Amino acid sequence: MTLEAGNHRCEVLITKTDFIEINDIPRADFNWGIQGREVFFINLSERGVDYFWNFGDGEFKG
Repeated sequence: MTLEAGNHRCEVLITKTDFIEINDIPRADFNWGIQGREVFFINLSERGVDYFWNFGDGEFKG
């Protein structure tokens, strides 16, 4: 991928080759189970950098 920056006259002032890296798309996936009164989650996601869980109680877990 090439990035070109120009001015108001559409003149290219700088060109950067391989400046922007396009990564693979992350795949969200998880498994869950119940043991007694507890629910547990297993993160099976791929290529994710950050993640969080929203359980609807106003707090986020990550």
